[in-house]
Amino acid sequence: MDRHTFLEEVHVDLTKSGRHAVATLRRYEDGWLVHKVVEEGRPDVEEHVDVFPNQDAAGKASEKLWIP
Repeated sequence: MDRHTFLEEVHVDLTKSGRHAVATLRRYEDGWLVHKVVEEGRPDVEEHVDVFPNQDAAGKASEKLWIP
């Protein structure tokens, strides 16, 4: 996916029903992207195509991407 300038990367801990994963969120000039969600013992969930206006929205999307 072509993005504008990469600005920062943050890692968000996700927990639900005794499960734990880490989401990697990346901020670009045009918004936030869910880059990857990793949970031990399960396949990684790769980049989400939507761009979100802020880190909170991207974090909520990563939870839905991880456990729909």
